[in-house]
Amino acid sequence: MEDVKGLWCPVRKMYLSDRPEERVRLRVIEKLRTLGYPLSAMQVEYQVGEVGRFDLAVFTRSGEIWMLVECKQALSGQAGNKMALAARAQVGRYAQALEKRWKVHHLALAIGDQFYCIHYPTRQWIHEIPPYPAQ
Repeated sequence: MEDVKGLWCPVRKMYLSDRPEERVRLRVIEKLRTLGYPLSAMQVEYQVGEVGRFDLAVFTRSGEIWMLVECKQALSGQAGNKMALAARAQVGRYAQALEKRWKVHHLALAIGDQFYCIHYPTRQWIHEIPPYPAQ
C-alpha cells in the first residue's frame, strides 16, 4: 500500500499523496476487497452533481449504487463528534441528490478505523458491512 512515491490506490491504479483521509479510504477499499467486493465495482472521488464528491462509490453489476462511503480521519473529543455529525449530514445530502437518478442501497462513514453503515431505504444502522450482491 505504501511506497516512496506515495500510497498506491488499486482503484485508480496510481500513487497518491500520503494524507490521513487517503489512508482511511485505502483501508476501506482493502476491507471491501477481503469481503468479495470487486475493484471494478468501485469508483473513487465520485462526483454527485453540484452537491460534492463521495470518497468511494460501489456499484452493483446492474448499475445501482450499492454503497457510498465518506472517509474521514479520526479526531478526538468535541472535534471528532462535530466532524462525525457533519459527515453524517453530508452523506445524507449526497444520497438525496443521487436517489433522483439511482437506487441507493447503503451509506457508510469510515472514520479512522471505525466503519458505520446505514441501510438507506430504511434509514437503519446496520452492524456489519453488507455482502456484495450476487447479481
